[in-house]
Amino acid sequence: GLLDLYVVKRYIDPTWTLLAPPFGAMAVLVFSACKAPLAQPRNVVLGNVIGGAVGYLTWTLMEAVGLEAVTADRMWFTAALSVALTIVAQEQLGAVHPPGGASALLYVIVPPMRAMGIFY
Repeated sequence: GLLDLYVVKRYIDPTWTLLAPPFGAMAVLVFSACKAPLAQPRNVVLGNVIGGAVGYLTWTLMEAVGLEAVTADRMWFTAALSVALTIVAQEQLGAVHPPGGASALLYVIVPPMRAMGIFY
């Protein structure tokens, strides 16, 4: 919050907001369950990167084939697909971190996140 208020708004772009709800869940895991495999630094970093990348790629591919979630009644498919693919990728890479799935979901369902493109 302080980074958003004092750095982003002041020096980068006043219209940007650092919105990252998965970071709340990540903080609970890292600080409360620090010995759990899900809370280890490798899983935290890779899990969130995988989630962001899968969310971006899922939306981009769905948009390319004309199936992007332009209406709420079709958004469920893209959202569910992005979370499912994030879980598969995390399992395959051995970097399971549940808030990474939320990162993928956030990209799909929040239009300002999609506006950031690959920089999300």
